[in-house]
Amino acid sequence: MIVKKLFLGAATLLSLTLSAPARSGIDCLDKVTEVITHSNGRTFFVTQNACSNYWCEIKGDTTFVKQAYATLLLAKATSGTILFRWQNLTSCDAKNEGYAVPEFIVLK
Repeated sequence: MIVKKLFLGAATLLSLTLSAPARSGIDCLDKVTEVITHSNGRTFFVTQNACSNYWCEIKGDTTFVKQAYATLLLAKATSGTILFRWQNLTSCDAKNEGYAVPEFIVLK
């Protein structure tokens, strides 16, 4: 009986793992060329690649916005590179639509 329960539990776990949605998005290294603080209270940025045609935006909870803003400023001031996770892109050569929001950013 115990072996049967373990087997059924393992089979269920395997089934859930195999049916989990594939992780979408792509991680891209990019350089920040502009950081914009707008009078509407929102923060935007421009990069050399993914956000070169339109402003991209930092949006989320207050802590994320503040940390991301500081990271963008540091990257701009030091010519540092940032790793962005873009859910809507399939290639790092692709361009974002206006006001695209990265899932996360990492200062490299």
